[in-house]
Amino acid sequence: MHWRLLSEWPLGVTRSVVDALDAQLDALDAGFDPTTDDSDFFLEEVEHALGLGLVAIQRYLRATRETIREVQESRALVAPSMSHVLQHFGEMVANTSDLREMHAVWHLANFWKHQDEWNDDWAQEAAASRQSAVTINGLGQLGIERVGLERRTEYPCVHGVGRLTEIERLGPLLERAVAWREACVAAYVGPSASG
Repeated sequence: MHWRLLSEWPLGVTRSVVDALDAQLDALDAGFDPTTDDSDFFLEEVEHALGLGLVAIQRYLRATRETIREVQESRALVAPSMSHVLQHFGEMVANTSDLREMHAVWHLANFWKHQDEWNDDWAQEAAASRQSAVTINGLGQLGIERVGLERRTEYPCVHGVGRLTEIERLGPLLERAVAWREACVAAYVGPSASG
């Protein structure tokens, strides 16, 4: 019933988006001359491309959980929450107490999507919204902070992706997301369904 979806979808579209954004990042890097170009403009462009890619990977993660939910419900079983699969599958982020890589991707994507809606003081934002508090805590584990009007981390997606991949590219994150998906599918659907 869901086996084709579990093994093939939505990786193809997500990979196309990630590959296009990585090609754009390569072009930005190749065209940047630090002696004459505006580094802030360059980093804004990189931040934007990474933010778009993080959201594409986040949708891939969400699609995994939704497909597992459908299969579990068809079996009259309770499906795991998104938070559960993010917290229990995948590799840990180095030098964090309990943050897994795909959970970090989730936090970075949420930040990038909603940053313009947030209060300038992240402590106040965290107090006002439980979901924002979860995201801010995850960002803090990556070393991304903002207090009041002072931005301590100027380009959070650049910093966060750099912490996760060391090369500020999305392809390695997508490959880790594929491994995460396979582990989730094997745990909740069965190993033969993961492709």
